Amino acid sequence: MPKTQTAAVADGPAGRPIPEHPDSLLLPAEVALILGVSRRTLEGWRLRGGGPVFVQISARACRYRRSALNAWLDARSRKSTSDPGPGEGEAGS
Repeated sequence: MPKTQTAAVADGPAGRPIPEHPDSLLLPAEVALILGVSRRTLEGWRLRGGGPVFVQISARACRYRRSALNAWLDARSRKSTSDPGPGEGEAGS
């Protein structure tokens, strides 16, 4: 029986379920899947800044803590398009 779309989302790109524990280290491909962006976009954010905080395991390997990803997403939550977000509306003060 073929996998359904729901099963494909439950299994990450590495062929394993994407870990839910806050201290879990996620692969860039898993983070890209969660955020709905490409791995190249994550690479650009790592280069220029502005993306989720990551852990540099070695010169060629990085991981993302689930808790850091959730914090990054929470900081970008808005109630409307005119909502500047926390701390961003105070720049002119």
